[in-house]
Amino acid sequence: MKNKKSYLAALYITSGLTVLLVLLNFIGIFDFLELKTYDFRFKIRAQGEQSPRPRPDISIITIDNESLAEIGKWPWPRKEFTKLIEILEQQGVKKIAFDIIMSEQDPDDETLKSVMVKSENIILPYTLEYSGNKLTRVSYPTKALSRGLINKTHTTLGFINIPIDKDGYLRRARLSVSDNKKTYYSIAVLMSDVDSQFLKAYPEILINYTNKQFNKIPFHYVIKGDFPDGIFKNSVVLVGKTYPDCKDIFLTPMGSIYGVEVHANIINTLLNRTFIHKSALWQDILILFFLILFICLFSCRFSLLKTLAFTGIEIIFILFIGLYLFIAKSYFILFSMSFAGIILAYIGTLGVKIKTETFEKKRIRTFFSRYIAPEVVDLILTNEPKLVGERREITVLFSDIRDFTKLSSELKPEGTLSFLNTYFTEMIKILFEERGTWNKFMGDGLMAIYGAPIAFDNHAECAVISAIKMIEKVKQLNKDCGKDFPVPIKIGIGIHTGMAIVGNIGSSNRMEYTAVGKTVNLASRLEELTKEIPSASGGGGEGGDILISEETYKRVKDSISAEFAGEHKIRGIEEPVKVYRVKS
Repeated sequence: MKNKKSYLAALYITSGLTVLLVLLNFIGIFDFLELKTYDFRFKIRAQGEQSPRPRPDISIITIDNESLAEIGKWPWPRKEFTKLIEILEQQGVKKIAFDIIMSEQDPDDETLKSVMVKSENIILPYTLEYSGNKLTRVSYPTKALSRGLINKTHTTLGFINIPIDKDGYLRRARLSVSDNKKTYYSIAVLMSDVDSQFLKAYPEILINYTNKQFNKIPFHYVIKGDFPDGIFKNSVVLVGKTYPDCKDIFLTPMGSIYGVEVHANIINTLLNRTFIHKSALWQDILILFFLILFICLFSCRFSLLKTLAFTGIEIIFILFIGLYLFIAKSYFILFSMSFAGIILAYIGTLGVKIKTETFEKKRIRTFFSRYIAPEVVDLILTNEPKLVGERREITVLFSDIRDFTKLSSELKPEGTLSFLNTYFTEMIKILFEERGTWNKFMGDGLMAIYGAPIAFDNHAECAVISAIKMIEKVKQLNKDCGKDFPVPIKIGIGIHTGMAIVGNIGSSNRMEYTAVGKTVNLASRLEELTKEIPSASGGGGEGGDILISEETYKRVKDSISAEFAGEHKIRGIEEPVKVYRVKS
């Protein structure tokens, strides 16, 4: 029943935490951390050879410092681009895209446009402007360049906008944008010939950045004809600025790179079909649910320290799986929500366990404070003994007041109760001094256990010493209060050492910690035997007698003085029992 309740509690905690974390994820609490874990995956992948390779048919013509020194200060006249196009056309280039905003008029615009119309493989950029999420304006190149091209079906104009995440990084590529009038395509789409069905399904993708360099050739080398033969044949070529002051540098998971390189990575992703696939929300929720559930279930059966170790294993496991899926399969699962779930699950179970253990310790302290000394209760709370039942060696002590019937008949009822309260208070104090566990009162008798619930080696010796002290205390009571007793008090004590079953026994409404078995029965019979074999050998006398079994005698003979009292037939036991009387 307890396990069933624990498992139900684990299920409730799991469900509650899952719902909470999904809601937090929905409102963007984990966005920043998730973006950083996304970048972390790129950096780990970059250490090996699993990063996508740049296609050899993608080249970048760079407008770098050397080209500026050769051709002149930026911006350049359009005739330089016309010259570049003519050279590339001669080399059999497949497509050319300019990552350069041509918003200012130039005398050679018409010439450049005529070349574009003739070749139909040259793409000029434009930008999209937004107000919130609403497209408000399209900024095309100069009128001379864009006139007659905007609505062409063989589109030679493409937008260059790339979404910037909240932390300023470029991780996504928008491929197409639609408004009520038309659909706009990015230069990467026009360079890659992506079909309309794909664009309809994926208007935006995650950029699968490579850690390698694309073919890069400075602009002025191309103009001079200084480049490897065949490098541009059937290639897609990007032209963009790469000089340090161009202000076209962006943060990406692979570090800071130029805008033209970002476009090259998008085209590389599209042409290679090396898309990064993000896990579906239901998959992330399922992963989160089971990660939390496993921790909660584990904590039901194991300690907080072991649960902490299991939590660490789970974190390493999801980290390993997430990295493997990203590196080997370009598959992206959420890390931050899963990590938060694992940590909160441990904190939650920690809180529940502390609360439960605090309650349990309070319950154990209340329960055992009736039976044993406070310092032994502290040991119980530290050592967490088994209370559900176990077999172990213990020593059992029974004591009984001799002629109590006569004593009680001559005392008034209140006097009898007062006497018993005084007597038992002193006896229990002695038991506690010797680490005994008071088990029960039986009228004028009592039962005590030594060696449980906390096990210790010299339990037999402690039991016998308790018995001797009890006899001495009875002598003291006779001396101090004898005038109030009709007859002197004497007690009989029986002690036996052996195996017994100890633990909580009783009903659901009332439990007690006790011992059962042959060992308990024999100790009780020895206490009864003190009535039948009074101190014939000189033992006992004033205060009472102490009889111990041979098993107890073997354990105390080097420290306790005792004499052999013969072999006796004990009710319920087949073989005669060797009995020893302790000299008090």
